[in-house]
Amino acid sequence: MSVDPEEILKAARINADKNPADFFALYALIKAIMLSGKYETEYREVDNNLIGLVQLTDEDLKAQSVDMCKQ
Repeated sequence: MSVDPEEILKAARINADKNPADFFALYALIKAIMLSGKYETEYREVDNNLIGLVQLTDEDLKAQSVDMCKQ
């Protein structure tokens, strides 16, 4: 199965435009942007641990976001 990042990005943009208040549509757009390879989205070297920042997994981010939306 082959996935075309450009097609995923295009579909995510369309879905986010249709549902601008839908958190998961926006989250899918952010992921598509970051994973499309079209934009530089990472730092090669990070020192976040020095200042106490942890790297979140997709599951961590979703859990935190859902908790925030419930409040």
